[in-house]
Amino acid sequence: MGDLNGTPNPKVDRLPTKKYNSPENQLLKILKYHNFYDTFRLFHPSSIKFTYTHNNSASRIDQIWTNIHITLLDYTDILQNLFTTSDHSIISLETTIIINKPTNTEIHTRTSFKWNSAQSNQIEQYQHHTEQNLIRLLTPIKEITNTNDLDAIWNQIKKAINKAALKFIPYKKIKTNSNLLDQQKPNLSPLYNQLKNIISIKNLTTNTDISSAYNSYTSKYSNNTLLPRSYQNFLKANPNSNTIPILLKSEIKNLKILIQKEKKD
Repeated sequence: MGDLNGTPNPKVDRLPTKKYNSPENQLLKILKYHNFYDTFRLFHPSSIKFTYTHNNSASRIDQIWTNIHITLLDYTDILQNLFTTSDHSIISLETTIIINKPTNTEIHTRTSFKWNSAQSNQIEQYQHHTEQNLIRLLTPIKEITNTNDLDAIWNQIKKAINKAALKFIPYKKIKTNSNLLDQQKPNLSPLYNQLKNIISIKNLTTNTDISSAYNSYTSKYSNNTLLPRSYQNFLKANPNSNTIPILLKSEIKNLKILIQKEKKD
């Protein structure tokens, strides 16, 4: 996650737009090759939003990528930056994490900052205090020579940011595991599993016979799919090799729309 200095699809992620739609740098190509997904496009397949603007140009160079097979995503968006002087917008990601039950009943807490409740003067004080603390670290940062130095400096940066937030930003303490022993796993929409299933099938299309997986999918989700029921019969009527990938993309897009609509309801 962060500023990746490139966009996944410059045709829709840049202004002025580009004529090509392939990832702009090697890192983005590697993420895509290893089946990681641009989380913003999972929930906003056709939205035009940017995270960085400069003069008459804009781009979505800040992204969060994830592997949907190991992460349950709830929602993601690009937020207006009201808290810092950065020329980048804030990217957000909400996830559902299922954890094992704790082996003890010790109560732990975490700090939740109420940024939406913070006043303008509190934000300014937080920003000033953070900048002053970070300025002191400029020299040590330049003298980093190994990973131990890097870890030490990073811990000081986190401490400086957290210290400023605790001093100026409203917050509350939240219990993290007091009731987990009796807590059940969250009820996730069946659409999530269906989406993961069809994405895995789409990833097989380049080098694998997907007929068995395809037919199993259409049989399992027969009441909630746009795909033709039989893979073999469909290919006989439509021998064009590009038809199946197009259909799979349409199915994925439809499921994302349904998930987003379900969350709003």
